[in-house]
Amino acid sequence: MLSYICVAITCAVLGIIYWAGINSVFARFSPTEQTAQVEPDRQHIQPQLVIDSVKAGIITNYHLSVENIGNVSIRDVSVSFSSSPVRSLGMANMMLPVTATLPPRGGRVSVPGADPVELSKRRAIFAIFTFRAKANDAMASFVSSNYFVLSGPLTQRSIDPQTFYEITGDISQSLGAVLNESMLFSFSDALARLPHGTIEFQAIERNPDGSPNHIAFITGRLSIVYNPVERLAVFIPLVKGQILKLRFEPADRHYLAFAWDERGPQLVSVDGKFATRGPSQ
Repeated sequence: MLSYICVAITCAVLGIIYWAGINSVFARFSPTEQTAQVEPDRQHIQPQLVIDSVKAGIITNYHLSVENIGNVSIRDVSVSFSSSPVRSLGMANMMLPVTATLPPRGGRVSVPGADPVELSKRRAIFAIFTFRAKANDAMASFVSSNYFVLSGPLTQRSIDPQTFYEITGDISQSLGAVLNESMLFSFSDALARLPHGTIEFQAIERNPDGSPNHIAFITGRLSIVYNPVERLAVFIPLVKGQILKLRFEPADRHYLAFAWDERGPQLVSVDGKFATRGPSQ
């Protein structure tokens, strides 16, 4: 009898040890028993253009609805937007405050629109948002660039951006990176498609390596050439209109503007001087 009890106790102990070993193995590989991973910080905003009212084919009121779709609070939100469909490097100096705090996971803010009549004509809007949010246990600055295009009839509706860029880093450098990254697409797209518009940008004469900073936007309809060697700005129509040329004085940096309408090139301006087409053109 005593030997039977000893055997029973021994089996029970071995069973406990066996199941303890099995459970430790399952605990090692079971997802439910693993230590939960910390969700990484996500800093993202999602803007929409909302047309609130239209009268006689003209937008009378609109706004931008901005949602924080990230998992961290967003602070110090500012915006710069224009009804011009092309990007202007001057936007970096025209940031307007929107809100001090935007809560995570669905926090929203409404940004009133400006000049709805002009937006009705241009059919596009370019918006840049700057904000601060936590990243890797420290506050960082972010830039979100959004380009909206209004296609089809003008009606009450919400419109998602056609293109967007979102980067982090020093605000001034990030703004420049966003604008330069999207400038080629924006300018060429505008020249190729829009019946009228204005392009403005700054250009240096020499690159950091000393080479000439030639710039050209070539499309099948209108083309722009900036030649810092000849110090010549040229606006070329490939369908109809008059070629406009303007020579400029030497300088480290120039401010250029090109305007056009249904009849082709309308104006070329460099550093405040300009050339326009003739009255008969």
